[in-house]
Amino acid sequence: MLTDSENRKLMGYIALACAVFIACAAFLDHKVSGNQRWVMLIASSVFGLAVLQLVTAATGRSSHLLAGFACVGFSALGLFAAFTRDKLRGGIPFIPAPWNQSFGHALFGFGALVSGATAAYFFRRAMRRE
Repeated sequence: MLTDSENRKLMGYIALACAVFIACAAFLDHKVSGNQRWVMLIASSVFGLAVLQLVTAATGRSSHLLAGFACVGFSALGLFAAFTRDKLRGGIPFIPAPWNQSFGHALFGFGALVSGATAAYFFRRAMRRE
């Protein structure tokens, strides 16, 4: 049985492996275009922020700052997905494909707004006097 500290560090190292894998794939895979590379690097940095928070056991202001920056990364990914010209995969069956695309882009935009608001909340908490 792992202690809480050992479990947190293990999860941090797993997140570190994910961050390194995504960053290496972004640079080494020749099929990845410029825009996709930026998306992969933002995702890798979000995993990196999780590593910092887990391995250092950050609390208080530093924890809120790291969470705020992670939410900013999620918001950037959502905005990219909302305003990209690339087609989204999947969708709701039995409705036309253009409606599915519009609905999907709108959902990504809404998610980006929620993530941005959450980032503002965490930054406000980090700047609050305690």
